Amino acid sequence: MDDSLLDKAQRLQAIAGEVRAALGALHDARRLASRASDLRTAVTAPALAAQTWHACAEAGVPDLTAPQDAGLASAVTNLRQRLDAGEPPPDSDFDTIRHGLAALARRTDEAIAQAWPRFARSKAEAAGLASVRVLPPATRQSLTATITAVEQAMTPPPANPSQVQAFAHNLAQLERQMGDARVRELPAPLVQVFDRLGTGGFPLRELTAQQLRLLHEHGFADDLVLRWTA
Repeated sequence: MDDSLLDKAQRLQAIAGEVRAALGALHDARRLASRASDLRTAVTAPALAAQTWHACAEAGVPDLTAPQDAGLASAVTNLRQRLDAGEPPPDSDFDTIRHGLAALARRTDEAIAQAWPRFARSKAEAAGLASVRVLPPATRQSLTATITAVEQAMTPPPANPSQVQAFAHNLAQLERQMGDARVRELPAPLVQVFDRLGTGGFPLRELTAQQLRLLHEHGFADDLVLRWTA
């Protein structure tokens, strides 16, 4: 016996429901894939900030506060629970995590920015940056690139781990070359001499007997030449 018209209608209705469910599932799948892609992009900034933060910590930056996630972990847990339960999470769940990731990156960058300048200045001073002016011109010229790199890295905080490593490398190079120039061994009277030489020189009559003796004792006498000014 042929199926009644009512039976056919009921089957069609069931099929239509299945089609709608399939289309809904397809829509959710596409939406979830798109939102997952958004999260992958959003992770980039906090991941880089975290890597830079850890590089700073390994370099010995003091007073480096650890940024709080401010509920980000809870939002991720909630999203995971919905997915595990087969419940398509709403867009608001993804937005909460995306905003949380952006905030975490911002707080991490702020923590680095607050701690870095003082650390960089102290390390540069310890490496002898303030004494560069007492070096002979040829030595200062050979250190120009290193000095510039150190000075430029002291104010803006590092944006990636490579910049932290470059700063440490340039500091080590500066410290080594300043040590080779025996700047740290100079007594105060000789620092005054080289300081004035670095700013244009001074009359011979102003060179004291003590300073002349110290120039000989520290092996600098052969590096200095007297010339007429006119």
